[in-house]
Amino acid sequence: MVTAKKSVGKTQQEIENLLKHFTTKDYHASVSGLSKEEVQKDMAMKLLPKCKQLLMENGYTEDDINKFDDDYKTIILTAFNLKK
Repeated sequence: MVTAKKSVGKTQQEIENLLKHFTTKDYHASVSGLSKEEVQKDMAMKLLPKCKQLLMENGYTEDDINKFDDDYKTIILTAFNLKK
């Protein structure tokens, strides 16, 4: 079980690093030509794989995740709620 906790901690750290990246000048420069909605979608698509990974590390199955019907907002919020 120690391995699972290390894995969860690593995934949470990767999500935190990604969130920090979104606040950098480099990221802002890379999305400067996009609309607000396009930037939000870009961020979500970058977060989604790590959020799915975090859910699976916390006991969610592929079937559980598939029940979200690719509603990436719900998947991301569910993963963020696990971090509390």
